Amino acid sequence: MVDEDFGLFPPINVAYAAAIAERAGHTVRIFDANADIRLGRASEDQVLTQLQEFRPNAVGLYFSTYMFRDTLAWARRIKARLGCVILAGGVNCSVYPRETLEHPEIDFIVVGHADKSLPALLDALDGGGTIDSIAGVGCKVEGELVVHPAHSEPPDFDAFPWPSRHLLDNSRYYSFISQKRNFTIALTTLGCPHTCNFCAITRMPRGVRSVDNVEAEIREVYDRYGVREIDYFDASFLTSSSRTSRLLEAMARAPSDMEYSIRARVDSIDAHTARALAHARVRQVYLGIESSNDAILSALHKHVQPSTARRAVALLQREGVRPLGFFMLGSPEETLVTAMRTILFAMSLGLDYAQFSRTIAKPNTPLYDLLRTQTGRDYWRDYVRGTAPEERLPSPWTTLTETQIEAITKLAYFLFYYRPWYVVHALRRVRTREEFERSVRTAARMLLRSVYFD
Repeated sequence: MVDEDFGLFPPINVAYAAAIAERAGHTVRIFDANADIRLGRASEDQVLTQLQEFRPNAVGLYFSTYMFRDTLAWARRIKARLGCVILAGGVNCSVYPRETLEHPEIDFIVVGHADKSLPALLDALDGGGTIDSIAGVGCKVEGELVVHPAHSEPPDFDAFPWPSRHLLDNSRYYSFISQKRNFTIALTTLGCPHTCNFCAITRMPRGVRSVDNVEAEIREVYDRYGVREIDYFDASFLTSSSRTSRLLEAMARAPSDMEYSIRARVDSIDAHTARALAHARVRQVYLGIESSNDAILSALHKHVQPSTARRAVALLQREGVRPLGFFMLGSPEETLVTAMRTILFAMSLGLDYAQFSRTIAKPNTPLYDLLRTQTGRDYWRDYVRGTAPEERLPSPWTTLTETQIEAITKLAYFLFYYRPWYVVHALRRVRTREEFERSVRTAARMLLRSVYFD
């Protein structure tokens, strides 16, 4: 359920890379083609024309595995129109570096965090230096693919420059439940200390910013960019009780019209934390609830119980914080009965919002490792190489068919969002005309998707 009415988020990873390049003395522009095209401000051809006018020596593109082919198509168009160097970054380059570099449109890749490798690569490109020995960079040497591993030491997240938000139009971004402009997203940590087997973030290097560093960024985005709402994209914001306490105090010290959203585990919410979140003006908390079944939660390595989720939701609501629940359908051990019980459980919690997703074996996750073992195939590798068609991955860990999983996911949206109680509750909750119009559009799309069963 991801489309234009669920949000338009600033490309934070690209903005970090831009900041790293700027700090190294390079002139940078960010072309957010996704936003330009979706908002009708430019066509693909107009974006390419703007790139031509900028006359870059190199163009960097962020590659995720899921959007790999769309991004590769942009690389091809840029290479054909401008003939410049193409740099590829993003998580996909760490998971499938050689497969990414195989494509003739891509000249270099950055593996791992770019704070050290990107400046070295750009300096070498500008000065004609040696590239084929830079740690964390992949290149082509006389037709051979050469990929050097990333730096082994943990990232010093405090040493990263803040994202180059001055290169973005911060007035146009929003999430489907954001209520203020300007809106931005931010990170206070990298990686995640937990072990959920469906999530790739658990395998990423861990990095933690200091509270002082985070507080200074809050002040900058407030004063310089007019930001009044920050959505923290940390996989699990409430990981350390001592740091959490100091961080929430810092957030509370910001001007009173600054508000926040975070993501958290249900077992990180107690009465004290819920009060502290409310005091810090955290308005929304996204909770990874996933299922109402103990066996499924155990199979997903969540290490929580459904009762913990119910308690977390109640505590947040008591303090006036809006909870949003993430649920997965078609997980290991899933049956029609457990799936329906999860939907009914979601409806019983009194959540402000719920998102129901089909359980997918994402690349570089333990769940995908299981799928590879069971099928004897690395689909995502073949997908990146261009040797496999786009297809829906199987779910051999459940007896449910793909058609059943699709149907029950659509049914979940219909049952959750089209209850009379929920409709009345949602209308009372809306604070702005923009939020109302966005909610109507989203609801219409949900209804269409829930009644048309493929």
